[in-house]
Amino acid sequence: MQDKDLKIFFEPEKIALVGVSTRSTDYNLLESIKYFGHHGRYYVVNPGGGTFLGEVIYPAVEKIPESIDLAVITTPREVVPQVARECIAKGARGLVIISQGFADSDEDGKRLQSEVLQIARSAGIRIIGPNTMGVVNAFNNFSTAFVSFSIENKPIGIVSQSGIFLPGSYSLTGGLGLAVDLGNASDVNFSEIISLYGKDPRLKVISLHIEDVKDGRKFMQVAAEVSRQKPILALKTGRTEAGAKAASSHSGSLVGEDAVYTAAFKKAGVIRVKNDEELYDLSRTFATYPPLKSNRVAIITPAGGPSILAVDACAKANLKMAKLSPQTIARLKPFFPPWMEVSNPIDIWAAGMSRGYPQVLREALAATLEDQWIDAVCVITFAFPFSSNLLEIICELSTGSKKPVVVWLYGPSKWEQKRLFEKKGVLTFSSLDGAIGALGKLYHYWTFINNRPIPEYKTFPAHREEVLHLFASRRGMLPTLETYRILKAYNIPVVRSGLAQNLEEALNFASMLGYPVVMKIVSPDIIHKTDAGGVKINLSGPDALRQAYLEMFTEVRKKAHKARIEGVFLQPYIKGGLEVIIGGKQDACFGAVVIYGSGGIFTEVTRDFSLQVAPLSISDALNMVQKTKSFALFKGVRGQKPLDLEAVIETLLKVSQIMNDFPQIEEMDLNPVIVREKGVSVVDARIVLST
Repeated sequence: MQDKDLKIFFEPEKIALVGVSTRSTDYNLLESIKYFGHHGRYYVVNPGGGTFLGEVIYPAVEKIPESIDLAVITTPREVVPQVARECIAKGARGLVIISQGFADSDEDGKRLQSEVLQIARSAGIRIIGPNTMGVVNAFNNFSTAFVSFSIENKPIGIVSQSGIFLPGSYSLTGGLGLAVDLGNASDVNFSEIISLYGKDPRLKVISLHIEDVKDGRKFMQVAAEVSRQKPILALKTGRTEAGAKAASSHSGSLVGEDAVYTAAFKKAGVIRVKNDEELYDLSRTFATYPPLKSNRVAIITPAGGPSILAVDACAKANLKMAKLSPQTIARLKPFFPPWMEVSNPIDIWAAGMSRGYPQVLREALAATLEDQWIDAVCVITFAFPFSSNLLEIICELSTGSKKPVVVWLYGPSKWEQKRLFEKKGVLTFSSLDGAIGALGKLYHYWTFINNRPIPEYKTFPAHREEVLHLFASRRGMLPTLETYRILKAYNIPVVRSGLAQNLEEALNFASMLGYPVVMKIVSPDIIHKTDAGGVKINLSGPDALRQAYLEMFTEVRKKAHKARIEGVFLQPYIKGGLEVIIGGKQDACFGAVVIYGSGGIFTEVTRDFSLQVAPLSISDALNMVQKTKSFALFKGVRGQKPLDLEAVIETLLKVSQIMNDFPQIEEMDLNPVIVREKGVSVVDARIVLST
């Protein structure tokens, strides 16, 4: 469906309200619509007939005297499929299904939702819901919400999976222009509404409430395009680690659902907010001010304590304390005591006590707004009953200013004066971190849309047919040798290895490799070999190998007595280098995800890792390595030579390519990968196929 077709939900002229109660209640849809004042034609349908609130009640949809644009359905769930058919027959191009009890409930509900969706798709029309409050268009006073509330008209587009974001928009986003509650999101989805909002010049910011996204790849594609035109904020609820608990690899256990959402948002340019307070702060900020081209901030404060807090907050927000221009210093110097330097933060208390606090505040704010060395201003001010004149000064100078001005209020009249500030369009914040953090996000967004490099992707030649042959009829964890053959098909360097099924074969193969060697147990039932006693390292000769072999089997049978043992794996013992993990997993929503981090047996303990949604660009891979604490070791420390960063990046790109080429790979681990001065070597690897 084209964007213009989705507009029927926001700009209908002839609307059927099917199932509306004919009793006056707090949740009567017809009463709510009349409260909002939309000037459309409404046809109320209820089997009882009669009249209500001056409207004729039609006993059935078929009795409506003309075709309709939109149907809003509030009937019991059992009759929704038939009502949908009747509305479609009457010309409806969209259905808003407010009724509950569908996929949000039991198996019967899921079946009913599927039936309604099939009816709509067969007719080529769209559904919002079920289990929704529908839509709000503040620009034409249209709402399908069944509760009445005051709409604060702001250039904000909301897409949510909870009805609270429509009537609660004033306290959750500071107002709205357009809003959609997707409810069960059976049909119309995030991607489509984001695309629609991106093209609407009335909207300056898009605010999302997300429980889950069904088509992650499409979401990322659309969000990446729209986020370059206007900021997209996302409050993702349900920060669960579900999916990591039952994993069969280090990569799978590290990568929880929430971490994948964070990576996907970042790659698509979506700004993830921590909570409802930050969503409120940033929605208002982006709706009020354009992106901040530079990051020099001035602080005006009545005390020294908040100055220190402000400096710390600026550092966290990637903002700089602006240096005051000579003109600003000369302008303010006459107000300050001779012993006090005029600097940023501008502490005006002493000057205010001698020259009048309101006058000094006025002069300081006026000077910083005119100072070309300053990009934004944060005013810290007390809120007492006697300080309302300060509010007037700040609002007078801030209104119409091209520079962002944010205010942190403290004191007993904080909430009363906050409302007065907001009536005049000046942004106040409940914390200093929130105020300065909002300025930081304005600057962050400017750098995102202006300095983001065009992603450069690189693919490598590979023997894909060989991999497909290896995957034939395979499920679950692949044998180690086959895993290594897949890596070699993509030219990923693997240390020389061999499988021995008994001690004699182990001794023969070790002599071919050359001592010292590493010996590992081979079992499809043992995930973490070290924990089971299944790894012996630095075996210097035949006697050491023979003793280690006997000890290993004794210990493994004791700790994993039911495990199937297929033999031992032998490799040369590699000294030195940095151990890292490179791997991936298939996410149910976003597809292939690649991870990188500190490797070895303590991978899950240190949790020093980063992740990104595939495919990786070269800059994606570099950023992944740079995010980890171990990145400092690549530069060479304590006399060590630098490590081969380029080889690590190339391996990350190849793993990304494998995961994208073969979505049947559920989990993949290369751990450890030894990074040396020149090149890398995969020491151990695991691939798990979907079952």
